[in-house]
Amino acid sequence: MAAVNNKFKEYRIKENDIEAVVVPELGGMLTEFKVRGKDILYLDRSLLKKGDIHGGGFPVLFPVCGSLKGGVYKVDDEVYPMPKHGFARNGVWSLKNSQLSGSSITLMFSASDETRVYYPFDFKVFLTYRLSGGALIIKQEVRNNSERAMPFCSGYHPFFTASDKPSIEFDINAGKFLNYNKNQVEKFKSIDFGEPVDHVFFNFTSNTHGYINKKDGYSLKMTLDKKMTALVLWTMEGKNFICLEPWMAKPDAMNTGENVCRVDPGSSTSVEMGIEIAVF
Repeated sequence: MAAVNNKFKEYRIKENDIEAVVVPELGGMLTEFKVRGKDILYLDRSLLKKGDIHGGGFPVLFPVCGSLKGGVYKVDDEVYPMPKHGFARNGVWSLKNSQLSGSSITLMFSASDETRVYYPFDFKVFLTYRLSGGALIIKQEVRNNSERAMPFCSGYHPFFTASDKPSIEFDINAGKFLNYNKNQVEKFKSIDFGEPVDHVFFNFTSNTHGYINKKDGYSLKMTLDKKMTALVLWTMEGKNFICLEPWMAKPDAMNTGENVCRVDPGSSTSVEMGIEIAVF
C-alpha cells in the first residue's frame, strides 16, 4: 500500500498487529515500526528533511559502517574517499519490479556515476523488509557486477524510543566492547549513561541481543546473522532514543580488513537479521 507524505512516497506493510512504513527516497529506510499501535522508532522529520542521520528512523548502511581513518581507503593501491556510514543512507532506492505485498517489500539500489566517486564497483543491493511470525525480518542481498572482487560491510543504524535510558535493562551477549570515545577496549559489565555512550560490542557469545524498556512499555530482541560481528550502542544527551546498531564489522574495517565481506565477480551474498518486539 503506497501513500504520499510530504514529498516522499511511503509504503506500508502489515501483518496482524505489526506494521512498518518504508520510504525508498530516504535511503530505503523504515520511518515507522509499530506493534499493537505503539511506534518503537524515534523520528525527527525536520532533521530528516536536511539529510541528517540523527533524524532517526532506521537508516541503512552500505558499503561501510562507521568512519574510516582519514575518511579514505584503498582499492588496488588507489585511494578513495568514503562518507561516514557509506552513501546508501542518502541514496534514492527504488521498488524492485513492483515487489510489494501486504507483509513485505523489496527495494533496490544500484551503482551510478555518483557512487563510483567513492566506490569503484558495479553493484546492486536488494533490501527486503518482511513481517513474519510476529517479527520484522530484514535481508540485504549484495550483488557484484564488476570484474574484480568487491569488499563491503553493511549494517543498520536504528533509533529506538527511550525516554528513561538509565532504567533500560540490557541483554547484550558480548564479552568486550570498544569505548569509541576513549579509544580503548573494555570488559562489558553494564551501561553507564552518566558519560557519553558510543560502544562497539564484539566477541559475541550469542547471536541474540536486546533490552527491556519498562518506561516506554516494550522489550526488544534482535537476532543477527553470523556475518554481523559488531553491535553499536550509541545515543545523544538530551534525546529520547538509543541506537542499537548491527554492523558486519567494526569501524575502519575497509582499512584493517577485519571481517570485511568480499564478493567475487558475478556473485552475490546476503545477510539477514530479525527484530521481535513485545509490548506491555
